[in-house]
Amino acid sequence: MNKTKLVNCFLSGRRKSISKYENQTEELQSKVLQKLIRQAIHTEWGQTHGFAQVNDYNSFTKTSPINTYEELKGYIDRMRRGEKDVLWSGKVRWYAKSSGTTNDKSKFLPVSKEALEQYNQPLKEAILTTTYRLARNELAVKAQYQTYEKKLTPEERNIFIDIFTYTSKILTNTKKRDQAEETLEALNRIIKDNNGLKTWALGMSVKYKAMLERAKERKSAQYYRTVVYNDIIENSAAIIADGTKRAALLDGDRTDLFKFDWSQFDE
Repeated sequence: MNKTKLVNCFLSGRRKSISKYENQTEELQSKVLQKLIRQAIHTEWGQTHGFAQVNDYNSFTKTSPINTYEELKGYIDRMRRGEKDVLWSGKVRWYAKSSGTTNDKSKFLPVSKEALEQYNQPLKEAILTTTYRLARNELAVKAQYQTYEKKLTPEERNIFIDIFTYTSKILTNTKKRDQAEETLEALNRIIKDNNGLKTWALGMSVKYKAMLERAKERKSAQYYRTVVYNDIIENSAAIIADGTKRAALLDGDRTDLFKFDWSQFDE
């Protein structure tokens, strides 16, 4: 058996799994919706909106109208005061804080324990078939960017956005699927070994900042994507070491902040 056939045999199972996300999108999304409905069925919102009778997307849209933040603000304020089982099951202790682009006021976006714990879960193969913007946001969550974003300078924030953008474009490049799959495998190894992508992202920011400071002029996006790819595949240990040092400087003794400026990821 030649190398090409051997590689194809090895990847055949993975490609079938990826194909599932491409061809069974509605079915998979329906399962996720049902899971969320079951988790919220006993909340005040779930009882008011008849979640017990919701069995598909159409029945969900009929019982749950689209709401503005202002319409939900009263519920969120109660949750922030410690009430449980309001919009989500149990108490929600963490809130992402928006930049306040509407009415010049910041919004507090509930972040459940389930959502917060996702940073140390492996990236799913579905990320290969999504848009780079969604992939970029997923990487930011895995890197716990929201926990230290406010401690960064504007220049450093731009560096993190660049890193997440370049990485997400590698992952979602359908013309280079083998490279995308290789990158996904490497990132999931980093997540498993380091409980997420935080130290990786911090380490990449150290290298990226130094690289920009040394360069006389900014290079092409393709150049930086290549740098990111090579570091993910071949140089992750050194990157993690730098990131661990940077995390110690950023974190100190503080573990309480969870403020995430979502406008950073707007186009």
